Amino acid sequence: MAERAHRALADAEMTAHLEQTLRERYALAEVTHELLGRIQCTARGRLAWCVERYGRIGV
Repeated sequence: MAERAHRALADAEMTAHLEQTLRERYALAEVTHELLGRIQCTARGRLAWCVERYGRIGV
């Protein structure tokens, strides 16, 4: 049980770090669950395109 709690905490910390990095790098007001899902399906070299496209869609 302790391992799961530790894993959940590590996942939450990494997500918070990722959200902060995305906000700073791409000047985002918020990082939604939908955006994170789109990023997960995007190749590394197309990350900027994905984030910019998401911002233009206005979702």
